[in-house]
Amino acid sequence: MTWDRSIAPRCNIGPAEVARRRRSAIFFTVVAAAAAVLLIALDAPPAARLLWFPFVTGAAINLAQVFHRFCVAFGALGVENFGAVGEERKVDPQQRAADLRRVAQLVLEGAAVGLGLTLLFVIAPA
Repeated sequence: MTWDRSIAPRCNIGPAEVARRRRSAIFFTVVAAAAAVLLIALDAPPAARLLWFPFVTGAAINLAQVFHRFCVAFGALGVENFGAVGEERKVDPQQRAADLRRVAQLVLEGAAVGLGLTLLFVIAPA
């Protein structure tokens, strides 16, 4: 992956925003781990362990944003930021269409990871 915006797949965030996504990914990973520990401590039945899905999916989407250097929210809103935090600028409509496809890709990627991990968590012995 390169910071050069002309080479696909493109990034829509610079180093400062990547750092924010990294902190968010760490936070969501800790929350997902705490939720898993709580569900195990409560001896939750396998069906109740499905409640873990949104936590682990949130962590996976945030990790994907860090890895791909692409913010899902910015892509959906049609903005990018390669400067200081808060210096977003709009992208042209053609780029926004490509960014929306990338948003779908990252959300599906995160959901697939979340679903896979959740299913493993559901079938795992307590």
